[in-house]
Amino acid sequence: MQTETEVANRALTILGESRIISIEDPIRPHRWTCATDRAVLSRSYPDPLFAWKYSFSRPADYIRLLEVNGERFSGSMTSFEMEGDKILTNVEVVQIRYLKTTAIRDMDSLLQAAVCAKLASILAVPLTGNASLARVAEAAYTKAVGEASRINAIEVTAGANDPMRRDYEQSMLLASRRGRIYLGSYRKP
Repeated sequence: MQTETEVANRALTILGESRIISIEDPIRPHRWTCATDRAVLSRSYPDPLFAWKYSFSRPADYIRLLEVNGERFSGSMTSFEMEGDKILTNVEVVQIRYLKTTAIRDMDSLLQAAVCAKLASILAVPLTGNASLARVAEAAYTKAVGEASRINAIEVTAGANDPMRRDYEQSMLLASRRGRIYLGSYRKP
């Protein structure tokens, strides 16, 4: 079965126009709830030759990593390394939260509007020759993403397992405000 991007590219090719890279591009920069998934990764073989004990395959629908073993992903994490389509680590079990490829029909209506506006901004000049139409579509995209991001942020749970809440609760700043910092050392509540 072809993806939405492949279908759109076939249609553009028939029209003699440039192909688009991906309909998923507007999804990547944000943490959309409708495109978030969890996985316990399967170990892959062979094991890494050096530096790490184990290798794990990323899911086939993977776009971007959000969390590894309950820890919010940042470029400065040292408990694993990404190499190609593998995650290398020294732990035997890897649980991740990640952004996944999501069919248009499964997206929130606000995110669908953002994707449509982005496509319109990309296609405006090649199909109409009208640069101002492309700017209008890009402005519509920016507005749609802002609205979708605002609603998405409201829908994200802020429970005890939310990594941002966990980071906040365990922060040195919060501990100091609660009077739990003594002589430069940190004591958890």
